[in-house]
Amino acid sequence: MHICQVHPRSFQSWDHYVLTHPRGLAYQLSAYTKAVKRSYAFNTRYLAAISGGSVRGVLALTRMGLPGFSGQWISSPYCDAAGILADNSDIESALLDRALALAQETCVGKVAVRNGFPFAGIHPDFTQHPGKVRMVLELKTDSEALLASLKAKVRSQVKKPIRDGLTFSLGGRELIPQFYKIYTENMRDLGSPPHALSWFRQIMANYDNRAHIGIVRLPNQTPAAAGLILCHPRTVSIPWASSLRRHNKMNPNMLLYWGFLSFAVRQGARFFDFGRSTPGEGTYRFKEQWGASAVPLHWATFFPFKGSGRPLPVEPANGAGMMRTKAETMLSALPVSAMTSLGQLVRKYIPL
Repeated sequence: MHICQVHPRSFQSWDHYVLTHPRGLAYQLSAYTKAVKRSYAFNTRYLAAISGGSVRGVLALTRMGLPGFSGQWISSPYCDAAGILADNSDIESALLDRALALAQETCVGKVAVRNGFPFAGIHPDFTQHPGKVRMVLELKTDSEALLASLKAKVRSQVKKPIRDGLTFSLGGRELIPQFYKIYTENMRDLGSPPHALSWFRQIMANYDNRAHIGIVRLPNQTPAAAGLILCHPRTVSIPWASSLRRHNKMNPNMLLYWGFLSFAVRQGARFFDFGRSTPGEGTYRFKEQWGASAVPLHWATFFPFKGSGRPLPVEPANGAGMMRTKAETMLSALPVSAMTSLGQLVRKYIPL
């Protein structure tokens, strides 16, 4: 077995490995890192473990950092669990070692790995995120069984917008403008700089038929909620979903998620990944009501220039902090256009 950097001509083998791996996620497909490079111009590397001409493990890395600084190699930015994927822990270790060697070769002092499970034989206590979890739902075999499994209150919240004339539709790149308008207003309300429009254009272009946009419209056809899903044969992930607060009483967000869940069931997916949340907070409870269970995230930061041998991973800090809360409050008062312009400047440098 040897670890090598994958040439674009070999992405078909890379993607086949991810699509057939039982722990694979859509974030680990070559499309994701290609979108990072083409929209934000970061340096990217694809590391693969090859044995007998077959892929046995993969790790995509992006070098992120402010201009003039060495930054970090991260796997991968803007998502929860696009870390090392391999046949076994020995191969995971080999990929991690190569990532640390790459950091030394490029004079980068930090390597951040974000996995959805323990990796490389490292004790889980060192890597389990202390404040965040993934919320994952095991899907039923059909939509009727899934709806029946929900609590009565949730079923009512799903059916109400349908009775009131709201509609859900699924599409592709043609829905990007409607999605982005809702997304930017929602991010302004949250006080968080939004991604550039080019990011979503690249996501939709590179994922092709594995990325879908859903829109919920009011009876007068006004878009009220929107989301974007990325599809793996086993797991459908929803990294971005937004709804307009002024329409909350009509429950468009419930119909949005139900539309995506029904689609995932029809596609034969086994799991729906709602993304990360903080236990006990509002987004956690929203995802939990659908029947989703908390799955630990395993994130670690390695410092290849400190000490000898393999550096010990460092647990991420827990909590947003007072300064972040104050910044979010100030930013939420900006016009949507000003927040969108700010996002064009700074969002690419925020790894989450």
